[in-house]
Amino acid sequence: MTPSLRGTVPLAVALLIALAVATLPVPRAAHAGPVYEVCVPMQEHAEASGSRVGFVVLDLADGSHCSNRADEPFRTASLYKLFVLTEAYEQAREGTFAWDEEITFDRLREGTESGQDDTEEVTVDAAEAARLMIQLTDNEAAEALAERLTWRAVNGEPARLGLRDTILGGSYMTTANDIAHFFAQLHARTLLGPEDDEAILRILLDQRIRDRIPWFLPADVPIAHKTGRIDTVANDAGIVYAPAGTFVLVLLTESEETWDPGYYAIRELARIAYEGYREAPATETPPPTATPTPTPPAPDPTPTPAATPAPTATPTGTVTPTATPAPAPAPAPTPTPTGTPAAATVAVVESTGGTTPTARSSSDSWEPSPAVAAGLAALAAIVASFALLAVSLGRRPGSDADGD
Repeated sequence: MTPSLRGTVPLAVALLIALAVATLPVPRAAHAGPVYEVCVPMQEHAEASGSRVGFVVLDLADGSHCSNRADEPFRTASLYKLFVLTEAYEQAREGTFAWDEEITFDRLREGTESGQDDTEEVTVDAAEAARLMIQLTDNEAAEALAERLTWRAVNGEPARLGLRDTILGGSYMTTANDIAHFFAQLHARTLLGPEDDEAILRILLDQRIRDRIPWFLPADVPIAHKTGRIDTVANDAGIVYAPAGTFVLVLLTESEETWDPGYYAIRELARIAYEGYREAPATETPPPTATPTPTPPAPDPTPTPAATPAPTATPTGTVTPTATPAPAPAPAPTPTPTGTPAAATVAVVESTGGTTPTARSSSDSWEPSPAVAAGLAALAAIVASFALLAVSLGRRPGSDADGD
């Protein structure tokens, strides 16, 4: 091969290889959406809070999610009342239970000091008992309603809903992932069905205990949620209808001596999560239209519910709040029905605690399209042709017959 060819052929091959590499698509980076932006700050705060914290943030538009200790067991506290409610709706649909049935239970008289045994018998219809159980987390109403439905049926409800890590009766344990699944299906109207799920959401939207997730959020942000606390446990979980999108937020905590550190952790984590959804994009669909619903007065965060007279039974079988004047609470919106949340295709960031959180994207792997594959094959053929040409130009005449 002449000196000029010796320099030209390698240069041509190098140029072709560079061209081939330049045509390869670059894997897309994880979309910096709301969940991705708040995930690491939430994980860091959870691990530094002084409490054991399990949480899930799930974007209901694209399925992206962030979690921390999401499969670790936590005590349910009053989150078990969610399953009393769903069991009631299932039995009502089957015809074995009616919302206008009378439910009777004992409770402390108003003004009775702790430790005194001064109770009175209260009778309400089942619809009102369900409202008291969820919106005021009334333990006596919850227990009476569960006894009517049978504890056996209530304890079996999580398994029927596909929540394999939630156990009622005895231990009363759950995980952040299970509760997130519950609310995601409720939002999609696939938990029990469109009509029942809509009714359950309306009850949750009228939640009167607002000392955890809503604490640092604007008062007009609708939240369909349920609280729980017992001993050293503080929980709150639900759906937040924020300006920039709707998301599930589950916050489960356990502290050493009291539930107070859990309260502080939940409030701050909810604030961080909401920051990612505070501003709606210019093209964002407006949040659900608010539908005013009569609600009872907001109680003290740790109320001792007073005796409630029996209200008129709800003939339609749908739980509706009692019409009692309220100090202008945030109106309950009608959540917009949507399909089942998509699988996580954007930012998926997980942590089990004690490790440096990392981010990964399902778009990090790439397969060429047929057109790109054909182009690469053609380039490979050209490179091979140049290589053959270089070999042929570099041979001496008669070299094919030369022996060893």
